[in-house]
Amino acid sequence: MNDLSKFTEWLPGDYIVKSSINKKLYPIPINLTTLEMFFGRKFKSKKEVLNFLDTKKIKIDNPKNFEEFVLSKLGKDIYDNFYKNYTIKQWNIHPSKLSKEIAGRLPIRFNRDPYYVKEKLRYMPKKGFTEMFKNMTANKRIKIKFNCDFFKIRKKIKFNHFMIYTGEHDRYFDF
Repeated sequence: MNDLSKFTEWLPGDYIVKSSINKKLYPIPINLTTLEMFFGRKFKSKKEVLNFLDTKKIKIDNPKNFEEFVLSKLGKDIYDNFYKNYTIKQWNIHPSKLSKEIAGRLPIRFNRDPYYVKEKLRYMPKKGFTEMFKNMTANKRIKIKFNCDFFKIRKKIKFNHFMIYTGEHDRYFDF
């Protein structure tokens, strides 16, 4: 963060995310509070929650994609209400067409931690990320190329120290 402080001032950034389901707001990532609100019951221990979730799972021995993975771990209620539409919105692809490894990006917590990220230092740029990046790229030695396919020009790019790729990271690493 010290290096970035040359380009921005900081504000506390305690990211607390809620998901609206049937006009009710639920904490995301899913945590103990989310599960209790959604299922309308209290859980006394992590073991009790895990046993309850076992009753919701759909038996799929070898999940082949994101959809099957979540269904096999959490069941249809949680998949339909928390994962399916979020995933379609986030990726613009139906979960049945995504790799099962992607499902781990939305954890389930068995505590009441309401924060989206677990890092100790949670800050955000005072004037926003756009302003911070404008300040970072104002140096005339930095070249930015828009509206091009990186993968068509990547072998032609010459740089002295490093290059920053801002496209889809999954595509960069060949999915």
